[in-house]
Amino acid sequence: MDGGNVRSQLKLIYFSYFPAQHAVGPATAIRNLARRFEAKYDVTIITLNFDYKSQTKLFDEALHDVRDGLIRILYLPKNLAGVKRLFDEIKGENICVVVNCMFDTNLAIPAILYSLLRRRPVAHIPHGIFMPAVFQQKNLKKRMFCFLFSLLRAGTSVIHIATSGREVKDIRNAIKNPAVVEISNLNELHDAIPTQGKSQGSLNICFIGRIAKQKNLTGALEILRFANVKCNMDVYGVKEDAAYFEQCQALISTLPETVKIAFMGFTPQEELLRKIGSYSLFFAPTLDENYGYSIIEALGAGVPVLISDRTPWHGLEKYKAGWAVELENLKGFSEVLHLAFNAGAEWADYQKGARTYAQEHSASKDDAEKYEMLFDAIIGCRKQPFEIPASLAPL
Repeated sequence: MDGGNVRSQLKLIYFSYFPAQHAVGPATAIRNLARRFEAKYDVTIITLNFDYKSQTKLFDEALHDVRDGLIRILYLPKNLAGVKRLFDEIKGENICVVVNCMFDTNLAIPAILYSLLRRRPVAHIPHGIFMPAVFQQKNLKKRMFCFLFSLLRAGTSVIHIATSGREVKDIRNAIKNPAVVEISNLNELHDAIPTQGKSQGSLNICFIGRIAKQKNLTGALEILRFANVKCNMDVYGVKEDAAYFEQCQALISTLPETVKIAFMGFTPQEELLRKIGSYSLFFAPTLDENYGYSIIEALGAGVPVLISDRTPWHGLEKYKAGWAVELENLKGFSEVLHLAFNAGAEWADYQKGARTYAQEHSASKDDAEKYEMLFDAIIGCRKQPFEIPASLAPL
């Protein structure tokens, strides 16, 4: 709670933040959260001065402290001095600490342990780290961590913020008796792009995501080979897994000559948002997605989407906004691709439907109010165990 003229503090902790090229989805969620609450709290984003893509520092000086409007961004060195500064940042009163992706050993785990030692609650946003497709990576280490986490009896002191009912289940499958609330990510709906349909007999596809197994570019290529529809597909994303990228290259060599694939690499988000509206279709047959910022951003730009059934975005066909197809249903994906290829002026109806879907499914005012209620409760907590506000009662 605010005391006099001193505002409460919101500390958002994540190991990778812009201009880093790694883990853009969580970084976007953090930025949106910071922008939403910069007028209420003194917001600090605490991250590393390190780019996991290039394995180099982002800025020449070890400690980089900058402002983005009212938001302070603190880039820490990736060493013990950085951890010490992290502790200094989160040790005061009237502070809400929000950790992102708790398996991170550089910032997240130290922040959680320090908060527990101080007997202060801390919020945790998983960003899909408990999804089966992600959790199975380095599975033994993650299960050991969850076991030790349970032994510490941290269940009531670490409040997990799930963005969907499915993520609630994933958290409960990994951690014994966790404290969980369900609140959607906050997103920004950008300006609409005019809907003009498309040229019949053409198909320009956009694929956005890290070149890694979870995003399933190999599956997208297999679908295109099966469908055998003339198209161009531009792939935006960091080549995170070299071996996986080689698999993709091998698959590309087997595609029909009428299917053209271009790797666009990493593109800054603002630039990508300007480009995305020029595509006919957004394609994402992902293996698993707890949210999928690129999906809602494509819809918001008026681009119909063709995605797998393993995301939170459902009911697309009702709006003529796109299709969510069972991952194994190659025929279903193929039929949509042919429909899109043959469509002309009538494609404008799908473009309008995409925009309408985004408008109706963007984060509501209620979601922001839920975050605020939780943050205020954490700031005001003076005794353990922490009690989640009644309206955010554990699910």
